[in-house]
Amino acid sequence: MSEQSPKKFYPYYRVAFLVKGTDKASSYFSFPEDLSDPFAYSNVAANIDITKSFEGIFGTCVMRLYNLSDNHRAMLFHEPYWVTELDKTGNFKRVVLSAGYLSYNGGERHLNWAGIIRNASSYKQGDSVVTEIVADELGFINDNSFVQLEINKGKKVSVVFNKDITNFLKEADYTKQTEKIATQKAGRDVSMFFPEKNLKIMTDFEKDYEFTKDKTLNGSIQEVIKYLMSYIPNARMTKIDNVIYITDKQTREGKTLLINAENGLQSTPRLYGYRMTLNMMFEPRIHTNQTVRVESVIAPNMNDEYSVAGYAHHLTLGDGTRPSATTDLNLVRIDIPG
Repeated sequence: MSEQSPKKFYPYYRVAFLVKGTDKASSYFSFPEDLSDPFAYSNVAANIDITKSFEGIFGTCVMRLYNLSDNHRAMLFHEPYWVTELDKTGNFKRVVLSAGYLSYNGGERHLNWAGIIRNASSYKQGDSVVTEIVADELGFINDNSFVQLEINKGKKVSVVFNKDITNFLKEADYTKQTEKIATQKAGRDVSMFFPEKNLKIMTDFEKDYEFTKDKTLNGSIQEVIKYLMSYIPNARMTKIDNVIYITDKQTREGKTLLINAENGLQSTPRLYGYRMTLNMMFEPRIHTNQTVRVESVIAPNMNDEYSVAGYAHHLTLGDGTRPSATTDLNLVRIDIPG
């Protein structure tokens, strides 16, 4: 049942690709073609789904673009079992997506998402050719980052995260090497495709862990992060801009986001024990582990503060029909133990 939100909105998306294959030079292309105009937006029809939960370190984006040129489809094509990021042949396929509102009561709301393409192929659908792209947020960190850490007895997990892991992300050779090659081949500034070089980790633990003996950790950055998180009961992670927050608290400190009919609530929330699901207008400010207050006119008994356990953004734009941009939220009551 609809909560009858009266707001008007004008969603948009902009997307850019940086592609390097074995048989061609590094290629950059974007929709719209000129990204220097902040009010320009893509007129390529698209269905875009972005998902994230606090159980996973990074999010996933599935993008379906309609009727691209033969050249663009060929450059994006990628088998899921190919090595994508910088390898012996110097291949990489990266995507940067921006989505939000051209105007929203005078306020700016948008999200910026960067990732590595895992799979891309095209197929016929009716009279259109659909190019389906699956990308992982910061997936290049997972694939090409081997970490070896020497942890001394008495060192705390928070220090390993805030200092050692952050320094590793900042100094990773594969990032510098890939960006250098991409810049040379593309002949332009491609820094927006390499946000990992500015990443840092911040922790907020109610109970930190101190190592009782010397320890050596080896593995990918994702494996090491998950292993270190296992020392902190109920640890969860969220990424906001260029900061990865790791905490054992149910919510992060910050402004509580109000969700009601005036702010985009579209369906009556459904409560399943301590969990709630709801659908609302596309809300690019949502992050996992964020505190939201739900106020439903139809089901006021559910009105309370919740923590965002996961979200899914769905955008359908430019296909000749009315634009659609919604967000599904998976929420958890803040008062649950642990």
